[in-house]
Amino acid sequence: MGLSKLAKGWRKGAVKGNAEDQYQLARCYAEGDEGVKRDKVASAAWWGKGAAQGHVDAQCDLGVCHERGDGVEQSLELAVTFYRQAAEAGHASGSPRRILCILQRGGSGRRSGSGVVGERRRGRR
Repeated sequence: MGLSKLAKGWRKGAVKGNAEDQYQLARCYAEGDEGVKRDKVASAAWWGKGAAQGHVDAQCDLGVCHERGDGVEQSLELAVTFYRQAAEAGHASGSPRRILCILQRGGSGRRSGSGVVGERRRGRR
């Protein structure tokens, strides 16, 4: 099975620098959706491109990647940075309370769960 029409469109837009397309393509890599092979490194990289352009969902999801070490080296400092950026833009998951929870974990940053998208589906975003 090849890439879906949606994924092809997102990839084309992502390469051209469209932040929403970068976010959607990253989501496909994170989930292994729309004919895209699951790849945590690629998902973090595309979320990083979207986050750099101020896409708040990408900022928050990149924070989760850094919190857990999914596709990037684990860094609670970077997780907090991306959560803070998202919170300042009004994203609920990037709230100061979430940042405080990370800091109170004492540096482990690890948590069970099915990943970034799993949290979204469970209503934690």
